Amino acid sequence: MITSIQKRALHSSAKCLVRVKPPPLTIRPPIAPTVKNFEVNDDHPLWQFFHDKKYLRSYEDLDNAGRPWTVPELRRKSFDDLHSLWYTCLKERNILAREIQVLQAEIDQPDQQFMAASDRVRETMWRIRHVLSERAHAQQNAREVFEQSEEELLDDFKKYYLDASKDEDADVQDALKRLQLAVFGISEVIDENKVDKHFIKGIKFISNLKLERYSSDHEKYSELTPITDAGEALVIFHAEPTAESLNESIDAVLEMRQNGVSVDRYDEIETIQAYLNKLLEE
Repeated sequence: MITSIQKRALHSSAKCLVRVKPPPLTIRPPIAPTVKNFEVNDDHPLWQFFHDKKYLRSYEDLDNAGRPWTVPELRRKSFDDLHSLWYTCLKERNILAREIQVLQAEIDQPDQQFMAASDRVRETMWRIRHVLSERAHAQQNAREVFEQSEEELLDDFKKYYLDASKDEDADVQDALKRLQLAVFGISEVIDENKVDKHFIKGIKFISNLKLERYSSDHEKYSELTPITDAGEALVIFHAEPTAESLNESIDAVLEMRQNGVSVDRYDEIETIQAYLNKLLEE
């Protein structure tokens, strides 16, 4: 005996059986992959992996007559030159790596001329790293030697700076600029500065030096110095090396003190960096 549930199931099945059958799919022949099937903008970044936008260079296009740069040649280059050369080599190695991979896929083995060209570029990159390592070690050694005699150097410069006559003013200011960059890493270009403990020490040293040379006769000089607050030091540091400009800075510092404006020594680096960032935005 057929139950009501079975009747409903048979009724649904019957509807399914009378559905219209879709037409058969038409299978087209495959489209062979070719660059003609798509367009690429001339400034597309992936073109950086192609030499003159060629799928594969011929042997004549390869620099088979070249050689790696030697270490003595690289030692004569500036840091910027080495930096540029490194990325030129990196770009060429990326191009060669793609071409070697294409040859590997097409003939099942990389071409020796392409491999040799890649090895020459890689040799240059190794030597660039070697030269940069030499410079890094030399700089570190020089820094260690300098730190041992830094205070003596600063004392000698202070004596020279304060004893110089007014006629030598331009010379001592040039010497001060060289000192602040060499010893404290303080550049006249704001965005080239990295605020660290040496930077803070530098602006304090230079601000007190400028005050002593140009404003020692100010009525508030003895009350003001020595400058130990980083915020006050930055105000004096940015003043022009003249009595008039530094006296105006003294008045500004005195006003800061009256209003209770100061920089906590634990927040010096962050506060001064924020101030320099604000100057860059103006």
